[in-house]
Amino acid sequence: MADTAPNHVYTLNPIDQTHSRAYIRYAFCFPYTDKDTAPISNHFIAKLKRTVTQLPILAGNVRPVRTEHGGDGQQRGCVEVAVTLAKVLSFSPTFRSLDKDEFPHTYEELVETGMPAGAFINENLSALPDVAEAQDSPVFGVQLNYIPGGVIVAFSLHHSVGDLTSLRTIFSHLCSDLPSRKLSDIDLEDDARDHSRQRDRLSGSRGIKTDLVLNSLPTPNKPTAAEAQRILEGADVQSIGNVLFFKFKIIQGIQTIVNDRFENIQNNRLARVSKFDVLAAILWKGINRARRECDAEYDDEGRVSTVVVPVNVRSKIQPPLDDTYFGNGIISARATEKIMKLGMPYDPATMAKAALQIRRSISAVGEDRVRSTVASVNKSENVQETPVTELNLSTDLVITSWAGLVLEESDLGTGLGKAEYGRKFTRKDTNLGCIVYSPREQEGLWEVNVQLEKRTMDCLLEDEHFMQHVVKVA
Repeated sequence: MADTAPNHVYTLNPIDQTHSRAYIRYAFCFPYTDKDTAPISNHFIAKLKRTVTQLPILAGNVRPVRTEHGGDGQQRGCVEVAVTLAKVLSFSPTFRSLDKDEFPHTYEELVETGMPAGAFINENLSALPDVAEAQDSPVFGVQLNYIPGGVIVAFSLHHSVGDLTSLRTIFSHLCSDLPSRKLSDIDLEDDARDHSRQRDRLSGSRGIKTDLVLNSLPTPNKPTAAEAQRILEGADVQSIGNVLFFKFKIIQGIQTIVNDRFENIQNNRLARVSKFDVLAAILWKGINRARRECDAEYDDEGRVSTVVVPVNVRSKIQPPLDDTYFGNGIISARATEKIMKLGMPYDPATMAKAALQIRRSISAVGEDRVRSTVASVNKSENVQETPVTELNLSTDLVITSWAGLVLEESDLGTGLGKAEYGRKFTRKDTNLGCIVYSPREQEGLWEVNVQLEKRTMDCLLEDEHFMQHVVKVA
């Protein structure tokens, strides 16, 4: 018998449409030695079901826009979310006890080795794929994985529906004591309408032209001979991931030196760089130094490197959106520099230049850039092919801060206390770039998940000047 339950449609805005049809994947790691998993499972199910009644969109599926729900059939590539009341009420996590063949590590081994990036490339941690299906992909999924000595709670959120701040909102709900909502189809229709109106605030260009954002896009470099040959052969990039543990005090010290340089030498009191800017500058310089070592053509005098840093724009529009806004509120900042200059030693002057380039690019992302991005998407025949779509950004490196995902003393509804570690997880070894986790200040460490071509990674870890900032590699 056909399902006649009504679909309640959540409309996504142009910013949502530009994001990849993939899942943001984050896993929290808890020690747990008791063989009885029922207390965790029962506690978590109750918390998660309550969370989904507060955010019903989580129970939905992402699908191509249906013309009967507002699509005019002219702009291709748009998606929407369809939710039924039955799916909200029946939403549940998945529980798995992974044996050694499925996950060949104990929790103790993971801790001893620094929670290595390679351990979290495992198809058994989640049933959802890395890249979403074109039709009816779940918005959200959670899997609790029991391993010897611990629990790995793996979250997946469709990137067309939300960003890292949205994921943090989910975590906040899991930790809160808000009551469950009693929902009817009428309530769900109201929620879909209100939610869509909220997202609609990032739908209009307000008269800003596409030129502002399009003119800021860097001119892409021509492929080197080695890159061109690989493209011609259709060869896959052999990549590798490592977690690098940076010395927090070194980052802090460089920040002080750089800011003192701006204030005392350049008399520029407004040019203040953050610790993130400094860490991103070290990564930007180090990875380009490694690429030059691997490929002589990177020494070309005119070759430019572009680093992309996603920026939360919720507070940058008028009136501002607060962090409870559930959707994509991310615009990419892009900093450029000549690769030969990035390859120079790690002295205060070159560090200051790279960090300031990153800070200026982040500061330049304001409402005009947001509205120009929206105008560019709205003008495109296919939202997945517009120049500002993240899939089409011409960049050498993406550095993303995931620092906001950790909640103080958060048990995420498991009853296990605060998670010891958080890690990106995937089913396959993909997505070159850097993810900056929350600083572990009490331990004096700052972890970064770095995913690079293997040959570039090898050169990076052999760069003694870069490695002076690093305590260990996992």
